[in-house]
Amino acid sequence: MERRYLRLSIGVLCCTLAVFMSGMASAQTTEANANSEPEKQSEESALQLPPLDITASPIVQRTGISDGGARIDIVGQEQIEETDAHDLADALRRVPGVSISRFNMVGSYGGGRGGGVFIRGHGSSRPGGEISTQIAGIPRFNGVWTHPLLDTLSTDIAERIEVRKSAAPVTGGNMSFASVNIVPKRAKREGYHGSVKTAYGAYDTWLGKFDQSGKSGKFDYYIAGSHRESDGHRDDSAGETNNIYGLLGYSINPDWDLTLLLNHTDGWAEDPRAEDAHPILRTEQYNTDTEFYLLTLKHAYENLSGHLKIYYEDGWAKWEQVKNKETPQVADDVPFDHYPLWDNYGIQAQENLSLWDGNKLTLGTDWDVATGKAEDVYPDGDVENYIDRREFQKLGPYARLSQTFGETVKVTPSVGIRYTDTRHFGDDFMYQAGVVANYKDTEVYANYANAKNYPGIYTVMFYENFWSFMGNPNGWQDISPEEIDHYELGISHKFSENMNIDVSYFQDKVKNKFLIVAPPPTFENIGSYTSEGVETTLTYYPVDNLDIFLGGSFNDTDPADIPNAPEWTGSMGLEYRMTDRFTVNLDAEYVDSHFVVNTRSAAKPQEKVDDHLLANARLSYKLMSPEARTQTEVYVSVKNIADVKYEYQPGYPMPGTTWMTGLKLTF
Repeated sequence: MERRYLRLSIGVLCCTLAVFMSGMASAQTTEANANSEPEKQSEESALQLPPLDITASPIVQRTGISDGGARIDIVGQEQIEETDAHDLADALRRVPGVSISRFNMVGSYGGGRGGGVFIRGHGSSRPGGEISTQIAGIPRFNGVWTHPLLDTLSTDIAERIEVRKSAAPVTGGNMSFASVNIVPKRAKREGYHGSVKTAYGAYDTWLGKFDQSGKSGKFDYYIAGSHRESDGHRDDSAGETNNIYGLLGYSINPDWDLTLLLNHTDGWAEDPRAEDAHPILRTEQYNTDTEFYLLTLKHAYENLSGHLKIYYEDGWAKWEQVKNKETPQVADDVPFDHYPLWDNYGIQAQENLSLWDGNKLTLGTDWDVATGKAEDVYPDGDVENYIDRREFQKLGPYARLSQTFGETVKVTPSVGIRYTDTRHFGDDFMYQAGVVANYKDTEVYANYANAKNYPGIYTVMFYENFWSFMGNPNGWQDISPEEIDHYELGISHKFSENMNIDVSYFQDKVKNKFLIVAPPPTFENIGSYTSEGVETTLTYYPVDNLDIFLGGSFNDTDPADIPNAPEWTGSMGLEYRMTDRFTVNLDAEYVDSHFVVNTRSAAKPQEKVDDHLLANARLSYKLMSPEARTQTEVYVSVKNIADVKYEYQPGYPMPGTTWMTGLKLTF
């Protein structure tokens, strides 16, 4: 049976590549055009979604509804600037249905409590993770512990950030209970452009960043770099992040395009520990260092489009910890460093065909490999919990079909299926279906998905090292994947050119969640929970120089103590362009009281944090007239204007009122 499925996977892969290569062969008959219009490399093509209207707002842009019946929230480059967001958590915390966790003003400590993004209650699993974090559609995560590391996902490379809160297993694959995708910047205009920015703020926080891009005929490039650091608002809460980004593009002809992306990130963040924690021998710190490479070949004809992506990530982390830190005797503390090292690589191939009017058939295959090893190193040179390099791979062929009916009333149903062969954890199918109905200014959409999340290399470490005394080193092979059934129904209506409202109902049923159970310690599929609620957004442009955004969500979970799933959240944004040079941005967020995971206390594995309401502002002024090619902007931003006391983790107070002032030169 397994061999039959493997042959099926290879067969679909060969068919996909055959269609892809046939498109390449037909391209050879197309006359190259060195002066092709830049519209050929359109933003919609890069997004790989149907062409949808993009509505701007101070906080969130929306692409509308995809033909799969899924809503996609977009945070654009302008919104990241206007809210003075410094990392992924900061950029997404105002998106309805999204909550975050952090310790530091700059830098993310690890991949959970000290720097995490959670969507409708998903994403709290550590080790492991149910949310797929991506760059250009490629999954980025710690290959050993299988969860995102936010410091490796710099928003400084983002043209926009796409947030899918619906499960999308057919094209998303593993970890797709929800997803966050950074679409990287690329030069689209002829000529050469750039910017330099520097800023300084409270607690010796400062940043410097630059970018420079160019496009001439068939060639284009984009380079960028950034540095951020802060002493932190508490003792032992300092952090630093660095990012270097480059993209080289070549338009082979009007229909074919080739790009090479390179991205280096490194950073570190300290753990200030809970206010009532006993002193320890040293400050705990989490360090990351990654290199990411992506080669992409795309083509786009009238009825045929697709891509071939080859990627590689070389990642390294150093978690400086103290053992026995919960004991009252300081002398019992023993420092050690945990080193996970990973290499993630793979291939994505996809073809989109229109066989007849209104039809779209998508065929694709993903081959993803995560390899890694880990060890704990002590000051005396002893090494514990060593795991030799392991390799987990997944082969995932998929197909998706949609068809649009009607003219005045357009109805587009779609269905899709993915087969996943994991080698170590068996094979299974995932599937989804959706429908979108359009009439004038109204869209009604619905979707259903069944997605699965597979274990990672960390399970080997637990059974072969932490639990070696049990004599069951292969027990990790008995774990089944986590599973979600997702349902969503929504409506979007455009009341006028100046007002749009969207309301959606969702329900997520998760089962087979694998948890650590003791005694004796094992992973078992005993967890389950349900998350259901309503989300709404309103964008309103009453006059030309004023934009208003309102968003809110209600989420009811069963059981009620699901971590990082506040019952109520709300956000607001306002942009007022007082003159052609002076702009005011205001935003606010409300997060209801909710449970969070507390890994510092075995006696209290989960605790509740209080609700909070934060208001922020940014004032900017352009020194030159809007017509000038070179622009100089000065700005000042103030966060937590009302000096509200709040925390994302018990005993970890976040900063009160903070400020930052900066200067940006654009040329």
